[in-house]
Amino acid sequence: MIKEARAIRALLPLLKLYPWAVPTIVILGILSSLSEGLGLSLFIPFLQSLDQTIDRSASSKLTGLLNQFLIGIPLNHRRSVIPLLIFGSILLKNCLAYINKVLSYWLNMHISHRLRSSIFKQLLSVSYSYLDARQSGQLLNTLNNETWRTSYALSTLVGLVITVCTIFVFAILLLLISWQLTLAVALAMMLVSITIQWLTRQVRNLGQQAVQANTTLTSRMLEGLTGMKVIRAFSHEPHEQQRFDQASEAVRATFTKLEVLSSAVGPLSEVLAAALLVGILVVGLQDRTTLPTLLTFIFILYRLQPQVKQLDSAVWA
Repeated sequence: MIKEARAIRALLPLLKLYPWAVPTIVILGILSSLSEGLGLSLFIPFLQSLDQTIDRSASSKLTGLLNQFLIGIPLNHRRSVIPLLIFGSILLKNCLAYINKVLSYWLNMHISHRLRSSIFKQLLSVSYSYLDARQSGQLLNTLNNETWRTSYALSTLVGLVITVCTIFVFAILLLLISWQLTLAVALAMMLVSITIQWLTRQVRNLGQQAVQANTTLTSRMLEGLTGMKVIRAFSHEPHEQQRFDQASEAVRATFTKLEVLSSAVGPLSEVLAAALLVGILVVGLQDRTTLPTLLTFIFILYRLQPQVKQLDSAVWA
């Protein structure tokens, strides 16, 4: 994120050319999240309409707000109207998301074009000594790759802002359903995230050690093959065999540890997610949370997880 932040500071003069673009992208992202959140929340009154025996005295604050929203719709008509509202919310969410993506791409392309054009204009005006002092490949890399990286940094940070807004919207919905359950889930997800990130760092460190061990083994191979005559002439076969075995053993041990740890990331994630789901069901049902409300809570949480993972990746990168 530090590199992206530096790139954004360099982009500020160009962003002033389109002062409306970034706020519009962020607003569209927020509206898209709100639309999705509304669609998910409407599952509560819809499921309640399917079972009239549900105890509504245990309803959440979110249920009360939704009932106010649906106050003009008779109870016997909600089974047919609410699905249409859910579909409309999903349709609106995807339309806004599509417009958001197209606008983000438009901004990236225009920023890249402006940046390339500005750099090339400067190159046309600098002295010949400046051009001679630099290789053409370096200048080409600046014109081509660096401008793309800069615009990509912009899209990354804008996407991060939208992700944070989405998490905020979904977190508010979860709090309205049950603030006690939401706080417990947030704490559990934080512990899960810390555990997975620790395991991922161990895998990354072992990966670097594996590369180094493999490089050492390759070096031993080349030394042995190219110096075979000298090794035999001075009777160094046992010494070279020992060096080779040590390098090969290091590769075996390091890659085995790497496989054991990396293979554990997926199963551990699923086990922790399953434990979290079971915990939500147990705590929710003991807290007299109605089944439609609890299922909606889990559904919203399921839609929230990709956003949390994306934020996790950006923060821990």
